[in-house]
Amino acid sequence: MRKHLASMIPNDPVGVGNAADPYAAYLVYDTFTDTNATALADHTPDKDTEAGGWAVRAGTWEVNNNRGNVSAVAGTATAVINCGVANVVVTTTAKAPNGAGVDVSGIVVREADINNMILSRLRPKIDTVDVYSVIAGGWASLGSVAFDSTRGTDYELEFSYGAGGAWSYSVDEIEKLSGTNNILGTNTNIGLLQHNGTNDDDCFDDFRAVAL
Repeated sequence: MRKHLASMIPNDPVGVGNAADPYAAYLVYDTFTDTNATALADHTPDKDTEAGGWAVRAGTWEVNNNRGNVSAVAGTATAVINCGVANVVVTTTAKAPNGAGVDVSGIVVREADINNMILSRLRPKIDTVDVYSVIAGGWASLGSVAFDSTRGTDYELEFSYGAGGAWSYSVDEIEKLSGTNNILGTNTNIGLLQHNGTNDDDCFDDFRAVAL
């Protein structure tokens, strides 16, 4: 399991270095530290610049073992939080899903609702990572590449979406995909995604975002 913030600060790649506010460099930071079975919508992130908290779009999201978790979903489950900017770097520890039928863990950016968003995904079922846009409910591939992930293993996912629509998707600090698609540029919601089945894998940890 990846380390929580308390042990990450000395080597934090953003260079927080602020004992008074260790989250000062971030728009959002969530270690998902809370009582087991707390609904994600009732959970308070460690840093929430816009003070809006988590909004669950689909699925049943909760905190379990100090990680963000989807306990039930049919189709695509997303939970989002407003970070205040559209151009952003979002990073999270994500477990390659282990539950029966579960296919995807991922990051959402530039989200307006369940039918309008951009998402990056880790897909252990078919050993790929990919990026999709969803516009008015229609899915379009922005890129896909082979990646051999192991179910039940943690990976650090990073999805960057910047000015002019330049984006990149990295796994464990190695870029896997990149491109330019300037869409949904006024939307400032970011978040988490799982797809298919039912899962109790305690999937997500150390979710954070910085302005790009």
